[in-house]
Amino acid sequence: AIVAAGGGGGGVPAGTGTATRSCWPAETPAGTLIWSWPPKGELMTMAWPAVTPGGMVTRRSRVVAAAAAGGGGAKGPKSKAERDRERKEAREAKAAKDAAEAAEKERLATEQREAAAAELAAAAASAKAAADARLKRESELASAVLSARGRPLVEVVAQLAEHAAGPLAVCGGLLVLCEEHAPQRLLAPLLSVVVARLAAAGVDLAADPSGAASTAAAAEVVGAWQQPVGWLVCRCADRREAQLELLRATCDSLGEAALLAQAAPLLKALWEADLIEEELLLGWAETLRPSLRRCVEPFVTWLRTAAVDAEN
Repeated sequence: AIVAAGGGGGGVPAGTGTATRSCWPAETPAGTLIWSWPPKGELMTMAWPAVTPGGMVTRRSRVVAAAAAGGGGAKGPKSKAERDRERKEAREAKAAKDAAEAAEKERLATEQREAAAAELAAAAASAKAAADARLKRESELASAVLSARGRPLVEVVAQLAEHAAGPLAVCGGLLVLCEEHAPQRLLAPLLSVVVARLAAAGVDLAADPSGAASTAAAAEVVGAWQQPVGWLVCRCADRREAQLELLRATCDSLGEAALLAQAAPLLKALWEADLIEEELLLGWAETLRPSLRRCVEPFVTWLRTAAVDAEN
């Protein structure tokens, strides 16, 4: 039987202590064998009869309590309590790390959700503002068109162009007018608006009807109104007849003798904007009376020459 005392405990002691062993038959007086583990980890064995003088045998133990005693030597195996404590600390550290990582992920996910929600809200607000503005413009255009019922179409279209935010916005009012009038009937009033824009811009086509400055000025204004004019032509059932109406409207809008000199650059601008086909324009020019033919002759001659150069 072994009785452990001090800090040793059962098995191999970790610190100082004494183990007493009783032996049968008695190998020593009183049958006792004593082991002693000092703080430095040295094993002291006392036996009877004396093996050495004084009955003491000293040898180095393989188990050293250096950490507990503050001395040197190799570290011995850890006790169960120490291992359990280390496992518990490791589990707690891992749990804390996992919790911190989860909290960081959740924070990033929350920021992303909030940013996405803010972006969607901004887009929705922008779309709503645009829809409200469009509805307001359309309402104003519709009101302008409806309030002008019974008046000449030239005045109605002119009022429509005045209230519209731009050339493209005129299409909304033209759509309202197309419910009560044939689209082809609206071509001449709309072209009158284009000619009025030329005059408002200070463009004097009569001063230089065939010059580059006149041509560029007419092309700029007609190009700005290309979409509403083209949209109206496409609304017509017969596009060929719609283009002929547009050609006739060109001469009608320039009816006065002083303005007829503007026909050539205006027709060239309509042709460059792809609003009139070349063959249709050349055939229409042959049907004009001499006074009008002289006005469009510079452009017709240039167009025929350009066509021949392209073929060559």
